[in-house]
Amino acid sequence: MTIELVTDKELWDKFVDQSPYGTLFHKWDLLKIIEKHSGYEMRPYGLFKNDTLYAVAPLFFKNIKGVKMVYSPPQGTLAYIPYMGLAMRHDYKTLKQRKREQYLDNAWADLSGELKRIGANIVSITMVPDMYDVRPFMWDGYEIKLLYTYFLDLTQTEEEIWNSFDNDCRQKVRASAKHNLTIKQSMDVDTFFNIMVGRLKGYGNNFFTRQSPEYLRDLLTAFPENIKLYFMYKDQDIVGAAINCCYKDQYTGWFGDATINREIASNEYMNWEFIKMAKAQGYKRLENWGADMKRVNQFKSKFNPTLVPYFHVRKKDRLGAISEWGYDNILASPYLGFVRKTIF
Repeated sequence: MTIELVTDKELWDKFVDQSPYGTLFHKWDLLKIIEKHSGYEMRPYGLFKNDTLYAVAPLFFKNIKGVKMVYSPPQGTLAYIPYMGLAMRHDYKTLKQRKREQYLDNAWADLSGELKRIGANIVSITMVPDMYDVRPFMWDGYEIKLLYTYFLDLTQTEEEIWNSFDNDCRQKVRASAKHNLTIKQSMDVDTFFNIMVGRLKGYGNNFFTRQSPEYLRDLLTAFPENIKLYFMYKDQDIVGAAINCCYKDQYTGWFGDATINREIASNEYMNWEFIKMAKAQGYKRLENWGADMKRVNQFKSKFNPTLVPYFHVRKKDRLGAISEWGYDNILASPYLGFVRKTIF
């Protein structure tokens, strides 16, 4: 295989659409928005065999005072993207095991060679949940970290899904339904940011204190069919907020689960409404991201999802290790514990 930077947006997006590992977070315009708001340079690498594109790897590069950092995706406090990394071609899963391993080994060998050529001091890549084979990274000296997310099977009947919830969850949904609650789509990013900043007050430096509302506004504008902001109202008052995204057969709870009125179980009610919405729209599975955060996993597990692993790989030289130490100490906070786990 050979490696080169892809400049053809149409080729890139078509590949991502067809790849079993391609996500919304791999799409060209979303990557460009991350580049615009993160301060990192987007480097969309393609792995080719002859003239055929076999894998893509969107990487983000930054040189800070001689420390060369490569991320996929960038830090959570800048992009809030759960995973990215390598995406293999459309027929990869249908290949025999030996052929799959050959393609993956060759793709990583070329990408690893490029990382060495540019002299990366820190490399941090979080793979998509379905990308389980991280042995080439392990053999190349990378540290492997196990992460988790939650998935709910939407091919079940609505009754089966409902009956699988904890009793406490069902009771809270029923109690909330007695209020005059409505969920409306919105573009009011500023109000959403203000809600989240207030909700996370006391958790130290986080995405909503570091990033601009313009980042989310650009995402909502660029992907109106895929990324949507919702507010839940009790009469005229906002009592819940969330941003969800959808792509291919997956619906993802991305931002939110903000408790505003503690007299109403807004999170349980909104999640149930989103589950019904996603199922009605034909999605096959729903991801409730955030299983690694101890403070929220007990809430998310109420809906009886399946715990699914995914992997983060990282490597750093001595200069990178010094930089990592500085970052951890400057931005140390309980809230960022799970973020640091996925970016360094």
